[in-house]
Amino acid sequence: MSKLLIIEDDPYVSRFYEKLFSFAKYEVHLASSAEEGIKKARELNPRLILLDIMMPRIDGISVLRTLKSDPLTKDILVV
Repeated sequence: MSKLLIIEDDPYVSRFYEKLFSFAKYEVHLASSAEEGIKKARELNPRLILLDIMMPRIDGISVLRTLKSDPLTKDILVV
């Protein structure tokens, strides 16, 4: 089963994607902030990250830059 990390600050959107991808047999993990998402990406090493662009404090583009500059997370696919 492939791991998927959803970094999304809207709980309704997160739950929607969680149900959708769980049904498709993904192991789904949620992060409700950029900081939590970066931490979980490093810990979990998911196959794919669904990343919200508009988030408070740190936007999705900054998260993407952080993930791609980190040797532990640079090869993770991000949508």
